[in-house]
Amino acid sequence: MNKHILAAVAATTLLSACASSPVLDADAKGVPPSRMLAFQTHTSPRQVRVIIIRDSAFFGSACDLGVKIDGTLAGALGSSERAIFWVEPGDHVLTLSAYSGGLCWTPASKGTETHIKPGQDRRYRIVYNQEFSLTPE
Repeated sequence: MNKHILAAVAATTLLSACASSPVLDADAKGVPPSRMLAFQTHTSPRQVRVIIIRDSAFFGSACDLGVKIDGTLAGALGSSERAIFWVEPGDHVLTLSAYSGGLCWTPASKGTETHIKPGQDRRYRIVYNQEFSLTPE
């Protein structure tokens, strides 16, 4: 009986360790400039911010995940990091991709389509729950 309880507790602990934990905006670290690759210049008063925060998680925490905007690698976020990108209003596709080499898991390249309205910043989270995904806030 005790073995079954112990096995259930161990399984629950292992599964919960795989899910990500939300990171508050104030607690997120800025991505270093060396990993901010595009969409960094605010060139027009029409542009709005796309803010992406990567939650903390044990799984994949040693790997940086690339964020593509309309197919262009915009930056790479590590665990608990925040990036801000400047885009024109309109339709865009945001995609996660592998950035770090080594034993890093490569996420599927399915994109998140979004319509960004003038004057409205968009916020997204990179979460892990059996796979990495980009979810709007």
